[in-house]
Amino acid sequence: QKLARVIDSLSADVDIASLVQFDPAIPETNMIHGYLRTSYDECMAAIKRVEQKTGIRVLNRVRSCVRDGIDSNNDNSSGNEQRFGCRFELTIRESNALIDDEYFELGWKEFAVELQH
Repeated sequence: QKLARVIDSLSADVDIASLVQFDPAIPETNMIHGYLRTSYDECMAAIKRVEQKTGIRVLNRVRSCVRDGIDSNNDNSSGNEQRFGCRFELTIRESNALIDDEYFELGWKEFAVELQH
């Protein structure tokens, strides 16, 4: 299954894995949730820069984990490394199923670089 291959590859990259948590870790359908350890604004700016540089749109429909000033993170961790600023759904369907896995990897690697600056 394509999504499982892509998620496995992205999760194996240390830089990407440090920024995103997929739920479930192994996709059971053609859709997976993701949570990013960055603010919504930083995420959207990085998505735009990656698209300008590579022509690859890494994510669509990103949503903030903070609504009306209330943090919707439900974890009980005390460290910032577990705090999520935004979330998304990644779905493989007809519109992106034919895109080579390497382009998903390229886009996400560039996305990780942009977020680490």
